[in-house]
Amino acid sequence: MGPATCIELAERTGLDERYVREWLGAMTTGGIFSYDAATKTYVLPAEHAVVLTGHTMRNMVPLSRMVTLLAKYVEAVGACFRLGGGVPYSAFRPEFTQVMEDGWRRIYDEQLVTGFLPRVPGFTNVTTRMSRSDSKPEYALRTSAAALVTLSTC
Repeated sequence: MGPATCIELAERTGLDERYVREWLGAMTTGGIFSYDAATKTYVLPAEHAVVLTGHTMRNMVPLSRMVTLLAKYVEAVGACFRLGGGVPYSAFRPEFTQVMEDGWRRIYDEQLVTGFLPRVPGFTNVTTRMSRSDSKPEYALRTSAAALVTLSTC
């Protein structure tokens, strides 16, 4: 979006200007946003945007949802420390599963073929042969899945 004044950002987002101003003040004080006093504009530096926006594995925002989720169970976990026992996994569902999927999906999307699968013994040779025999991604994906199943049974 680029630099914006507080009013411009409030208009772009459809939010109340006063709250946007207070939030930007906190974000600027915390070093997240930069402020240019000459133009009265705020900007999210590119090196910060990469970990706060987008659909890449570098976006840390999905993981921040875990803090909110786990905070709901502090009292129950505290009781377990006093009385023993535990909080069943089912108590965390479905939110826990959704948060984990959102965070890991980004990693898998970026790293499955180039990061994870090459570490499976023999899998790199299979994918190399596949890429030479057929350039259709759907075929490669089906073949990759079949190869992974085959390798996991070896």
